[in-house]
Amino acid sequence: MRDLRQPPVGLESFTRGENPIFIDVYDQSVSGRGLIFTPTGNEVDIRANLGYTRNYANRLNLKNMTPQPAICSTGYCLAGNSEYLAYLSNAGSIPINLTSTRAH
Repeated sequence: MRDLRQPPVGLESFTRGENPIFIDVYDQSVSGRGLIFTPTGNEVDIRANLGYTRNYANRLNLKNMTPQPAICSTGYCLAGNSEYLAYLSNAGSIPINLTSTRAH
């Protein structure tokens, strides 16, 4: 189970209908408006994951999609008309219940 004290980044938040954001600390002079942020060590991974998220966003018709956590086993799912995006944090499979959808 994910540590709930850590905010979801990238596809986790995106498939919940949230707008994933990240305050990057690559340039201390502008990142915190004078505040010093300490790098966490995973900034490169976060930037890459947000890039993957944007790639999916550009390929989907987001106007017709809504978070549908009940239809997939992970709880991370966007669904609309005939498009589905589900997120799985580890290897495996995701059962998705399409019985109540129009386009199954």
